Amino acid sequence: VTDLNDCSIALRIECGATSVFVAGDITSKVEKRLLEQGLIEPCTVYCASHHGSSLSSCDELLDALRPQYCCISCGKDNDYNHPGDALLRRLNKRRIPTLRTDRSGTIVLTFPGEGQEAAAAA
Repeated sequence: VTDLNDCSIALRIECGATSVFVAGDITSKVEKRLLEQGLIEPCTVYCASHHGSSLSSCDELLDALRPQYCCISCGKDNDYNHPGDALLRRLNKRRIPTLRTDRSGTIVLTFPGEGQEAAAAA
């Protein structure tokens, strides 16, 4: 591995019918490897890889995840210009509602009881 970001932990959290996919700072190179290995399933919430970098959250990953929401953790006016415009276009194209910490602050995910729908709020 030449990029230490690609050593990030990727995990799926499930609580009843609600699921969250979090993949740290991985790039699309590792996202595609996870897809090839059959390790990606649809999720309720996707926490955008690498703070919304344009080098992550590739089309293939978003199509496989089919998230109901996307959360992007990035600092306001950050030096990296995260989230990247390319990612925002990919999310908009799929009409995925997006919550961003640079605009809304802390994002709280509420995991519902059995038979209830998930909610994400900033």
